Amino acid sequence: MHNLYEIGAWLTQHSASVIEQWLNDPKILSIFTQHKINRQKFSKNFATAILSHAVDVMQAKKEMQNCPSMNKFVDLMLKNNITADEILSSVLPFAVLFLSICSSSLLRLQTMLL
Repeated sequence: MHNLYEIGAWLTQHSASVIEQWLNDPKILSIFTQHKINRQKFSKNFATAILSHAVDVMQAKKEMQNCPSMNKFVDLMLKNNITADEILSSVLPFAVLFLSICSSSLLRLQTMLL
């Protein structure tokens, strides 16, 4: 569990870079362009809170299913007539990025401990 807190601290410290990578994904850029969604507003209003919630869930501080920011995010997507496929396409790059950061951080931590 200690490693998850270190990874969470790293993600929090580097949240701007993580969010920038997520929002620069070609699928995300395409959805944002097609539906006229402002990247900076999205980052400020949704991405930061979603990342923060993901870290809190990873560190067992919050329940996964209780994320008001994610609910607002899905509401925004539906309001803009964004399809379920597009919604999943917008969340999937974040999930992959989040998991890859966590797994590579765990590997680094294991290497340091050995």
